[in-house]
Amino acid sequence: GLTVPDHNEPETNLPIPASDETSAVVDSFDDSSQAKKSIFRGALPLESETARFILVSCLDIFMTYMVIRYSHEGRTTQHIGEGNPIPAYFIRMWGIPGMVAFKIATVTFVTVLAQVIARMNLSKAKFMLNFGTILVALVVLYSLWLLLGVWIW
Repeated sequence: GLTVPDHNEPETNLPIPASDETSAVVDSFDDSSQAKKSIFRGALPLESETARFILVSCLDIFMTYMVIRYSHEGRTTQHIGEGNPIPAYFIRMWGIPGMVAFKIATVTFVTVLAQVIARMNLSKAKFMLNFGTILVALVVLYSLWLLLGVWIW
């Protein structure tokens, strides 16, 4: 049956002798838990570059939405649409939510890929994120230029 320990008695923590197999399992568990900590709890490589890329990508989503909305509402002098055929397909099929989902999925893919590459070659991943940030920033500026150039005041 079950026995209830007497709390007045001091506990004795006797070490349990471990065989070589047991210690190998414990050691491998400790190593894998350390790897999990570094991947999921530690600082990610290139956090600043990743944050800039995500920020500029959010601006791209916002500017694309504004351009499409204002054009659809007739607030521009001419029709403006998504120039990239892949997001344009998502807009045609699922509207603005489809475009947002596509762009978020793309940003997620690029940021995860950059983190994987950073574990092998930090400078390549840094270049990839910085180059992507510049490209997306140019698209944001172009969208702004389109809005300001064809806006009906």
